[in-house]
Amino acid sequence: VVTQAAFETMNLPVDTTIRSFNIDARNGVMDLLQRKHTGAEQAQYDLIYGDAFNDLSVPFHLTTVEFNRLLHELLSESGTYIMNLIDVRASGQFLGAVIATCREVFPHVAVFAPPTAPNDQNTFVVTCSKRDLDLSGVPAAVHARTGNAVHMLTADELDSLENGKAKRLVLTDDYAPVENLLAPVVMRYTRGNASEDKHVVRVAGLFREGKLDEVIAYGTKMLADNPGAWRAHFWRGLALLRKGKPDEAIGDFEIELARNPTHMRTHASLGLALEDLKRYDDAIAAYGEALKLEPNNASTRTYLARTLNEAERQDDSIQVYRQVIDAHPGFVRAQVELGRLLYARRDMAASVSHLQRAYTLDTDYPRLRRDMAMALMEAGHPGDALPHLRALVAAQPESADLHIQLGRALAKQGSLEDASAHLRRGVELEPGNAAYRAILGLALEEHGQLAQARAEYQESLQLNPDNPPLINALARLLATSSDASVRDGEDAVRWDERLMDLGGANSPQALDTLSAAYAEAGRFREATTVAQRAVDAADRRGERDLALAIRQRLALYEAGRTFRVEGRWSLN
Repeated sequence: VVTQAAFETMNLPVDTTIRSFNIDARNGVMDLLQRKHTGAEQAQYDLIYGDAFNDLSVPFHLTTVEFNRLLHELLSESGTYIMNLIDVRASGQFLGAVIATCREVFPHVAVFAPPTAPNDQNTFVVTCSKRDLDLSGVPAAVHARTGNAVHMLTADELDSLENGKAKRLVLTDDYAPVENLLAPVVMRYTRGNASEDKHVVRVAGLFREGKLDEVIAYGTKMLADNPGAWRAHFWRGLALLRKGKPDEAIGDFEIELARNPTHMRTHASLGLALEDLKRYDDAIAAYGEALKLEPNNASTRTYLARTLNEAERQDDSIQVYRQVIDAHPGFVRAQVELGRLLYARRDMAASVSHLQRAYTLDTDYPRLRRDMAMALMEAGHPGDALPHLRALVAAQPESADLHIQLGRALAKQGSLEDASAHLRRGVELEPGNAAYRAILGLALEEHGQLAQARAEYQESLQLNPDNPPLINALARLLATSSDASVRDGEDAVRWDERLMDLGGANSPQALDTLSAAYAEAGRFREATTVAQRAVDAADRRGERDLALAIRQRLALYEAGRTFRVEGRWSLN
């Protein structure tokens, strides 16, 4: 069952190269050494990781000096043994004994822990090695990667735990009183409100397992049995938030904060609930309270940046994102969210920079590769985007969006035949998507397939008749195409007059197309009048090149001639 759970949790394929053994850890180690001692080929290990302890159940035979000697024999000369354990720093009897025991076997022992209050129960990570390792950079690396603070215990702190708290007790197979050493931890469940502590551990475990309905039911029963069990409010609130009930979650968080106002996670969770309800100012205030307690928490500061963006305070949002990244350059979520915000602001060079940095940190981050490819394309680097889009399409061949984006990139590179194939596939996958049909139409027009382009434009406008840019594209094709079978002056006028109703009366581009439509319909007097309006509109906007081009077309209309487009449009 444990192996099956590991496979499911880590999404391991059945044919993974990772080997699993269902056996007691010490027996497994002894079996490996037996192979070595009998002359069989047995590899030395660079890393052994022990994760078999919790706060109430410790297999003592995995703590002893004899077991450590077995591991020492299995490790390579540069290998490391890492284990985690739970203790209360203020007592530290179990931790101190583990340090003393490991030092009996390994010349180099280090301990890492979160910098919390001495009386708090904590997880400690102990590292043991045959040679001296430079671990001084570990706290900074963990902080950069996760935003969590980690403290590496000093030599004096290690000595104090070993000699003072544990009285240099070395655990052996004959004497390993781990239950007594962990008495201060166990007492947390037996003094005061013992049942509450046990139930909180249970409800927290249910939450971590994703059993949200059970968390809500269990927390509700806890509160019914003991209204003073205020910590149940936090976990029930988290479950309600995850289930999309932020208004109910807020009530739980506020009750928990009334009893425990220094709980940073509750302030941050309250911010998330308020953000979900679009109460942005209140959410910003809640995140501010959380950051007063943990100023360097990368996740909370990133939530704040996101909420500032949602509150349309983009400049403030960008500033906060950059603060997070300066302090935690390896925090992927901040890099991704800032990259996406800069993309929306059309700052493509900066967007590409942040998205590419995020991709180097986590190639599996949801939608990151797609967004990076889009930014590369919009920044004028479709060639750099192509390998990513091809890989994405190969991995998700039924994604209409990915086929469309690959088609756009190919079109920008001039591979119009390949582009059309992918754009058509995107439309086949989502025939009711007006935008995809419009993009296909543009590619077909650029490829010279004008009748098919007209058909796609018309299909798209049937799905979304109020699309001004597409109306203008269709009207222009109908009015100016070099293919007589495609042109239809009256239909072009009808579409462009609709464009005027949609706000195009002040657009020089829309007026330019309408004048060409009038000319194609033989209404040259109206064509010249509207063309002059288009020139005036372009002049007012300072678009001199456009104004000059329209004046040249105006001369044609004054001479009773129509305008034809012989070239191709570029796909945007």
